[in-house]
Amino acid sequence: QKMLETIESLRKDNAALRSDNRSLKAAYENECRRTEKLISVNEQLHSYVSELEVFGTDLFINTAEQVVSQLNDQIVQLLSVNEDLEGKVLKMEAQIKRDFKTSSKPSSQCPNRAPIQNGREKTGRKQGGQPGHKGHGRKQLEKTDTVDLSFPDEVKENPSDYEYIGVKTRKLTDVHMEVTVTEVRSAVFRNKTTGKEVYRDFPEGLENEINYGAGLKALCCMANNYLNMPLRKVSAMLKDLTYGQIEIAPSTIYKLSREFSKRTKKERGEIFRSLITSPFMHSDATTIRIDGKQYYVYISSNGKDVLYQFREKKGYEGLKGTPVEEYMFVLIHDHDVTYFKYGGAHQKCESHEARYVKDSIANEPELEWNRQMDEHLKWIIHNFKEGLLSDEDAIQKAKERYYEILDLAMEEYEKVPESRLKYYREGFNTAKRLKEYGEDLLYFLTHPEIPYTNNEAERRARRIKGKMRVIGTFRSFQSAIDYLKFMSYMETSRDDIDNKYAKLVEVFS
Repeated sequence: QKMLETIESLRKDNAALRSDNRSLKAAYENECRRTEKLISVNEQLHSYVSELEVFGTDLFINTAEQVVSQLNDQIVQLLSVNEDLEGKVLKMEAQIKRDFKTSSKPSSQCPNRAPIQNGREKTGRKQGGQPGHKGHGRKQLEKTDTVDLSFPDEVKENPSDYEYIGVKTRKLTDVHMEVTVTEVRSAVFRNKTTGKEVYRDFPEGLENEINYGAGLKALCCMANNYLNMPLRKVSAMLKDLTYGQIEIAPSTIYKLSREFSKRTKKERGEIFRSLITSPFMHSDATTIRIDGKQYYVYISSNGKDVLYQFREKKGYEGLKGTPVEEYMFVLIHDHDVTYFKYGGAHQKCESHEARYVKDSIANEPELEWNRQMDEHLKWIIHNFKEGLLSDEDAIQKAKERYYEILDLAMEEYEKVPESRLKYYREGFNTAKRLKEYGEDLLYFLTHPEIPYTNNEAERRARRIKGKMRVIGTFRSFQSAIDYLKFMSYMETSRDDIDNKYAKLVEVFS
């Protein structure tokens, strides 16, 4: 429902922008027509002045010149208004055209996007398993029970006509929720002299009269944090699965994340140490909401270990205490100038810049540099993957062509009116940034072991964005922090384990 509301809201915004765009275009066309009329009148007056000069009527000439001067001033003003209107139209058109291909805007916020085309060539074969390919059947489980069906009616009626040759089997796999309640008892004794009662202390985890085991805690924590189920729905699910036997309060489920974060403090310390010693590290930031206000989550990852950290601010304050602050090797990130104060070297995300180049193509079709840069970046990535940019000469030629295109961009932007750049400057800023940070964008050419995009950090950030789409906002700072600690543990170990639930049970045990 929330996604439908978001889509409807975006459609309304899009319609409003298009309406404004049409109004501005109409105003611009009216001003153009008015300017043409004034120019025509001006020409007529010039002709009239020429005639008066012939007849030597100075009075009429002076009067006509004053009128012409006033009309020229009006024309200049109208031309200025026209330029402003053109700029506003350009700005609105750029906003309408901007989508997930030309900006950092996620595809989920582009409801009218075209479907992604399948680039595979059609073979004409039917879907499914192909002859000669190894089959992958369902996993065979050990049987826990056996049911023998009665003999066929034909055999019962004429047993002498049939002989037994074997059995055919089918397996029925099912799941049943089993609730176990273990009562732990401790004998109590009273000292005859002092009257003091003594008994053996209960094991850890049995502090309350009613306690929950590791399996139940793991299930609740996984459903709420990893599967993004709201607390009340987790409680309702458990009640339904156990046929009303277990009614666990949402507040109790909420406290499990805090218990989990305390139990995994050592593991998060190991993640931190692993990240700062990695040869390269991805970093990015995304937003969350707490009590309706916006805050930030910094993601650090080396492709295996992941650390999510909550921060109230972005920039240098946000990076304090993160692995980035102590990191000394290659940092992979998008264009956040804050990162350039850290690390030993930098790889800017090529995908980000490629999107900004496409945005320039969409909004500045009269320029040539953006199309050339788009093709050249594609060419670099393709040849790099094919191993054709492995020698110094090939790399040098690729870089020379890169900077030639940016020189062309600077030449083209010198001819673009400042009034136009006032309303759409993103293309110029992209070209300027590509030139200033070219070595950081092409760092991977001389260090092929370094990823050329920051997609790793962005993929990890989707986990947080998915959670926010479900809950909308966290209720407290502590709940957000506990959730991020849980996700740091789970995202780090997810590729190394087959059973996430078993891993959680191990933590709570």
